[in-house]
Amino acid sequence: MTRRLRSAATLERREPAPSTADHAADNVTYMTASWERRAVLLAWGIGLAGLVCMVATIALLALDWSALIGPVTTQAPWFANAIVVSALGVLIATRRPRNSIGWLLLAIGLSNALSLLATYLAARGLFAGASPGSWVEWPVWLENWLGFASALLLLFLIVFFPTGRLPGPRWRWVVWGTAALAGAATLGSMISTTPTQLFSGLPNVPNPIGVGVLSAVVGTNSPGFGIGLISTLLLAVCAAVVRFRRSREVERRQMRWFAYAAAASISVTVVGFLVNIVNGTLGSAISGAGFDFGIALAIPTAIGLAVMRYGLYDLDVFISRSIVYGSLAVFITAVYVGIAVGIGTVVGS
Repeated sequence: MTRRLRSAATLERREPAPSTADHAADNVTYMTASWERRAVLLAWGIGLAGLVCMVATIALLALDWSALIGPVTTQAPWFANAIVVSALGVLIATRRPRNSIGWLLLAIGLSNALSLLATYLAARGLFAGASPGSWVEWPVWLENWLGFASALLLLFLIVFFPTGRLPGPRWRWVVWGTAALAGAATLGSMISTTPTQLFSGLPNVPNPIGVGVLSAVVGTNSPGFGIGLISTLLLAVCAAVVRFRRSREVERRQMRWFAYAAAASISVTVVGFLVNIVNGTLGSAISGAGFDFGIALAIPTAIGLAVMRYGLYDLDVFISRSIVYGSLAVFITAVYVGIAVGIGTVVGS
């Protein structure tokens, strides 16, 4: 009798066997954590690659600084864009890896960094006496299509900000249209037969794989591309305005400056395209200002303001640490540029 009672007590003390649902939940949790760790490593890797490209570009710029003076010839807005966008991309992607905004920012920053590196590498070769038909063709070719790709990725950023999702299901066709336009522009710049002049005073560089027939159809100089680009720009700013009108309280404060920057930048750019029909020089200057100082600078600055001042993505806890690291990076970069310029001056003298 005692033995039976002991057996019953032993059975009562035994823990129930884990169910299949528990195993499945544990596996999902493990896979999610593993994916997020890999995503964080990938984000840091992309950010580091962009930093390496920017350091190399600054070194090349220092070597030719005497021939490239001024914010236009040095492409200062896109330097700032690559640095700010990459920093924001790393910050957002490492803390919110499931939000597409961080990855879009990283893609834009790396594209800009590679484009700038290709530009100044080719310029260095031309200043050194390389023939326009030599190896210089390939960095210029890379710079052409990467520049278009990064600029059009900014349109995706406007449509998806800040949730990483579309404002509604009906906006899917806008994304598909933007993707088609970006693909056509990238392909057109890859196969364009129009030679490229990097900076004033440098010779024109031909495209090593130009295809005249196709570039006339999908090239950036075709009327269809101009109409598609203006339509896409207007739809992108409409997406930002729709989000802003739907937002409330804290979200409205986070969206305010971004919506203002997007609307103003795209309006100036579209006006420049329209003026270009009558006056090419004036129109190019207006649209260039809209792209360079509006879309390239004002929009990333508005995102940074929403993150740092209004707590977007709940990243305010990490801002102080990021500012410290950013200040250290700026200091190291300034020291490096000073050393590179000094060495270049000594070698030149």
